[in-house]
Amino acid sequence: MKQRLLIVYYSHSGVTGKVSSYLRKKTGGDIYEIKPARSYDPDMWKADEESCKERETGDYPPLEGEMPDLSGYDIILIGGPVWRWTLATPLMSYLMKTDFDGKIVAPFWTYISRDGAYGEEFKKSCRNAVVKEGLGLTTSEIRRSPSGWKLDEWLNSAGIILK
Repeated sequence: MKQRLLIVYYSHSGVTGKVSSYLRKKTGGDIYEIKPARSYDPDMWKADEESCKERETGDYPPLEGEMPDLSGYDIILIGGPVWRWTLATPLMSYLMKTDFDGKIVAPFWTYISRDGAYGEEFKKSCRNAVVKEGLGLTTSEIRRSPSGWKLDEWLNSAGIILK
């Protein structure tokens, strides 16, 4: 039986987008990019400061466009960058608005040096999901060939059939 797979991601600098595109090629899944209604400063440190203020106030960013209907999917891969050792606030906005209703969800994330509690925070933020083990990739790993990204191993461990 063919798995119906959706890749959901937020990418501030294009790094997580690069991994998402590669996942799409490997799995044949559909793809949905989370887009905040307003842009963040291109400087990642300033964007990180903005997200800290959003977390402190609970004022998460509104998102552009319509969110995908998950009813047609078996597995959802969700990716984002690590901001201040946790999930980027646009990704949090998406997760706060989504009920996964028993769907299998597997997170992936990109970071520079430390990913903090990303995996734990992600799991807590996925309402009604069956969350599989996640995969964190450093930007230095991503600069290498995709074969060094450990994606096949991670996808296998999540029970995902490769294209």
